[in-house]
Amino acid sequence: MPYKFEEELREKAKSFTEALAGARLEGAIVPGSFRDYTVKVSVQRGGQHFGHVNLYYSPKKEQFSLKTHELRDKAVIPDLEACWDRLSSPDAAVAAQSDGAVGYQAYTDGSYLDETVGYGVVVLKNGKPAAELSGPVEKEALQGMRQVGGELQALYKAIDWCQANQVQEIAVFYDYAGIEKWATGEWKANNPATRAYAEFMGDCPVVVRWQKVESHSGDRWNDRADQLAKLGAQRDATPGDTGQDPLAELEEKAKAFVDLLEERGIDAGYQGILNGQFARVVISPQGGCMDLYNTRKRPLSRPYLHGFSDRALQESVESLWQGFLSGDTEDRARKPDLLSEATYYYGILKPYSDCAFDFFDLASALDRACHRARGEGIDAEANGYDFERLESIYRRLRGGGQGS
Repeated sequence: MPYKFEEELREKAKSFTEALAGARLEGAIVPGSFRDYTVKVSVQRGGQHFGHVNLYYSPKKEQFSLKTHELRDKAVIPDLEACWDRLSSPDAAVAAQSDGAVGYQAYTDGSYLDETVGYGVVVLKNGKPAAELSGPVEKEALQGMRQVGGELQALYKAIDWCQANQVQEIAVFYDYAGIEKWATGEWKANNPATRAYAEFMGDCPVVVRWQKVESHSGDRWNDRADQLAKLGAQRDATPGDTGQDPLAELEEKAKAFVDLLEERGIDAGYQGILNGQFARVVISPQGGCMDLYNTRKRPLSRPYLHGFSDRALQESVESLWQGFLSGDTEDRARKPDLLSEATYYYGILKPYSDCAFDFFDLASALDRACHRARGEGIDAEANGYDFERLESIYRRLRGGGQGS
């Protein structure tokens, strides 16, 4: 007997895996994972397995949703969400992929972080990456223009790359209007930096075709240029720089800290570098997040912790981080809430309590909580469809000090 909305979920999963292929990801329906209203899709790239995501269907809203909470490696989430978003407007996605896909294209951007200006450029050939350029802006006149100075420097670098590689024509994608308008004379250049830019573009031997894009609109390559610009601004942001990429250092420390948290019995995962600025560590379902920066104004010693419902857990994580930085990794943290995972699934699935629904995620979380609390779990398969029974177990654990 088929599960409720199995065919609809199968079709959606098929479309999703096709979208993943466009991002060089491999997706497949997990065998035996169909349940009422949901199915699991495994995700991998180049032999690296990231875990699986869950596709849900809500008959009341008549819409699908993507849940990524069960992924082992959170760094892939932005790519997955971008693929999922493209499913809602496939015509726009096709147009975006085909627009200017023949020949050379350059996506440019600038950034101003911690009083440092950076530039970023992504060069494509026939729609495929050919080069990435990034660095701090050193010219004083451009530094005074902050982010716009980075935008102008990105154009200089893009044209230099074209000349060095004998490229005679290129489509330039930008998100700040002045990049085109100063070059074409539509805007009057009122300061030395913009006048120099206008003169440079006026004498430019490379034919430029201009294309305006909206910033932070989900455009893959515009977002990448933005990340590169932020990286460029950060390269000169830390005094006494040892030459190590600050984002690479962030990633290294974040992953090592996740390992430490796991050793201390705290469920954690590394989500990746977000917005090209900080590394995010996710502390268990509903636990909270810790964002790590590596700049002058926000050094590693000042992480940003947010979203914690358990104040004691937050203080424990922060204490462990400071010990981690100083080399003192003695366990001073309190034991985390054993029911945090179950509480997460309970909140998600409670609205479906009256449905003939598969509550296996909640049952599995309660099984793990019972094992931790008293050394003996529950039969998740037998109780997977009985929300009333699962709720009773959950409340007993919660009311009894989490089963301790």
